[in-house]
Amino acid sequence: MTKSKTLILAAIGVIASVGIGIGIFNDYVTFFKMIWEWLDPLIGLLTFQVPLWIVLLQIVLVFVALIILIPRLRTVSSDKSTLLENKGQYYERFQNILVTAQKEILLTGLEKDWIFPLFLSLFTARNKGVAVKVIYYNDEHERHYLLKLLGCKVYRANPGVKESSFQAVIADPNEIFHCRAIIRNPREKGKDTYGRYYFGSHDYFAIRSLAILFERLKEESEERFADETHGEPQLEELKEDFLFQRLKRVKFYTNAELSLEEVNPFEVLPTSGFVVPFKLNQVREVLRIHKEEGWSLFKIYGVKLGNGNVSVVVPPVVEEHDGRFYLAEGHSRFYTARQMNIKSVIAVVVRGVKEPLPRRPTKWSLVEVADEKKDTRDIELARYIESHAHYGTWSRASQDEIEM
Repeated sequence: MTKSKTLILAAIGVIASVGIGIGIFNDYVTFFKMIWEWLDPLIGLLTFQVPLWIVLLQIVLVFVALIILIPRLRTVSSDKSTLLENKGQYYERFQNILVTAQKEILLTGLEKDWIFPLFLSLFTARNKGVAVKVIYYNDEHERHYLLKLLGCKVYRANPGVKESSFQAVIADPNEIFHCRAIIRNPREKGKDTYGRYYFGSHDYFAIRSLAILFERLKEESEERFADETHGEPQLEELKEDFLFQRLKRVKFYTNAELSLEEVNPFEVLPTSGFVVPFKLNQVREVLRIHKEEGWSLFKIYGVKLGNGNVSVVVPPVVEEHDGRFYLAEGHSRFYTARQMNIKSVIAVVVRGVKEPLPRRPTKWSLVEVADEKKDTRDIELARYIESHAHYGTWSRASQDEIEM
């Protein structure tokens, strides 16, 4: 074969590979960066330094690599920015980012309300060694201190930059295939658009730009709690008394009888007609933790924070009324257990409650998965179980000082 035919064959192979790559990535710069190293043998051929068979082998390998990567890359590049229509969709994406991030998460301008419902997912990120940096704009709150106790770096933006702030969740901005971001625009709060979700190579440069803005904003911000040194958060098994002491703070449970029992989820009636996707996804993290630790579902455990306090993960709470079991806390976990045909889980059973339930009981067949849960509780009868169980846990004071 003449050298001219060889060059033509090599050129056709490379052009075909480039064409396939550009079609997959829809991003010339990203693709050419990726295949630059693949072209070394061709460059060697053009300078008559590499044998023909090496070039042909390289072309075949390029095609094979692209064929293997096509399913993944198509998914990545086709997942263009997505509108998030409500808070439930926003939390669902947010939760997924927390548990799948590989190296770094940057959070800026977010309201403090997300910290509690996504606490376990944030712990998952930190437990994997993912670096988390947070910039907040509002007045300092104990939940910002909780971020520090989870090993996050926390910054308070200077008042002068408040008006130009942006709200964003940014993950792995340097990873072309895995970078993701959520942008919240306060001006859109009154509209159908709650935010936008960005992902992968198609949005890589936009996400990198957000990360650069974050770093510039961080340079003008004050690091909070920088003088405090804490250990890394870790899981810890807890005893019944630890939990019951906190549940007794619920005013309806003060004189009630509490016990830890094995309960069949199919024999407990729900008191909520909705479960939300992000909480169902977070249950997967709970199941993963129990499986890795060899624990029964849903035994008592907590997250030991950097200051030594323990944030308890409250098991499902069941109230007994007139010989029937009603679920007061843990609908997402019971819903998942039923889906998995699990017929025995650990739950707190409360007996002797004189007050009625805050919601009318329903049937599991009527429970819907909805982006946003409608609160139909009678506020006067609401239990606020999680709030009472965590009261004081995140304060700078020790638990003993709080309970005195």
